[in-house]
Amino acid sequence: MKRFPSAAEHPSYTFDTFVVTEGSREAFSLAVAVAENPGMTHNPLILHGRTGGGKTHLLHSIAHAIRSRRPGANILRISAETFAAQLVAAIRTKGWPAFERELEAVDVLLLDHLRLAPDRKSTQEEIFRTMEGLLSRGAQVVAVLEVLPTDRLIVERPLFRSAVFAEVG
Repeated sequence: MKRFPSAAEHPSYTFDTFVVTEGSREAFSLAVAVAENPGMTHNPLILHGRTGGGKTHLLHSIAHAIRSRRPGANILRISAETFAAQLVAAIRTKGWPAFERELEAVDVLLLDHLRLAPDRKSTQEEIFRTMEGLLSRGAQVVAVLEVLPTDRLIVERPLFRSAVFAEVG
């Protein structure tokens, strides 16, 4: 059984239906560039901003655009909460090797609602290592944050030092 079932994108969350405002213009342009050349530019891309600003809409739009250009691309669009739960379950049940094999097949990781919480440091660390592993083999990573990281240990990670941050909203 596949751990990461293919989730259907919201049919109306496309670049064509995204309302570009002054506060989202840069994020929109970066998202389009990522969709046109996944893994080649703006990698990782971190979208952040207020709730309701359109971050999730842009994630779905990226997935739609990549699927239309590259039908065989393995895109994992998943909430950070679901991803973390599956990651923890894989570690606890000694299913880590299978989990890693499935991740190795991912071409694009679109991680929604990543919350940086001090009480979840070990899970957070595993998510960061997973993202860094995907980046090291050329996969595209796009993550959505409500709030930018401020913890020095997080900000100084290669993942965040090399990231392109774009505010949506």
